[in-house]
Amino acid sequence: MTTLEETPGSSKADPVLVAHDVQRWFGGLQSVGVDHLEIETGLVTSLIGPNGAGKTTLFNLLSGFDIPNSGSVVFGGSDISRAKPHQRARAGMVRTFQLTRSMTRLTVLENAKLAAQHQVGERLWCAPISALWKRQEREIEERARAVLATFGLGRMVDEYAGTLSGGQRRLLELARALMLEPRLLMLDEPMGGVNPALRETIMDQLRSLAAQGTTVLIVEHDMDMVMGVSDWVVCMAQGKVIAEGRPATVANDGAVVEAYLGSGYGDPLEPSDVEGAQ
Repeated sequence: MTTLEETPGSSKADPVLVAHDVQRWFGGLQSVGVDHLEIETGLVTSLIGPNGAGKTTLFNLLSGFDIPNSGSVVFGGSDISRAKPHQRARAGMVRTFQLTRSMTRLTVLENAKLAAQHQVGERLWCAPISALWKRQEREIEERARAVLATFGLGRMVDEYAGTLSGGQRRLLELARALMLEPRLLMLDEPMGGVNPALRETIMDQLRSLAAQGTTVLIVEHDMDMVMGVSDWVVCMAQGKVIAEGRPATVANDGAVVEAYLGSGYGDPLEPSDVEGAQ
């Protein structure tokens, strides 16, 4: 990993995402006030902080599901501050949500295939002429089967998504996101409802994605996961970025410890400390 400065708002060598002076107010309450934040390309970056720190609100602002009162968001060199969520997705910014969303009456395979972009058969004038889209449909299905197999869902392709467990639905959601071939994959608490065995599968896949060049940005409370998978950690408190750096650096930062546990604590942050603070 390129040497990066471990200070809040520091510049990165090759940022895929840059947020500058992003603010969100709800009445007289400032939920987010991020002066400057850059997400480095090809790394797994985790966004942490105590409840109410503004993490999910910032996620919504970056992904277009909420509009900031001020500030700019630049993705891949282009200003997307006013772009709609689907426009950001087409540009390569793909996100998941805390609550899994799947088409329960479609099969696992159909759910994955549905996520692929630029499907010729979805065009009204092409749909009746199978010769125009049949080859692409086969290619999409092959890719969907490969992605699902990677997440351990290869044997369940013909099962209805509604029959999956919570953890399996989380895996399906990640598989759908990958069908979009994202440049930036944004995951909002990907470990929610996932059993220990599936956790390892998800962590392995995130490491693999980063190794292949996909940038991953995670909001997560699970500090074991954060410490185990992250290349870089950003900590928020009261809507602001108070620390960023390598996982060990952030875990030992006094401002981070105080944000989670209150003043008077000087020891490094442990996963059990965070779990007890939620």
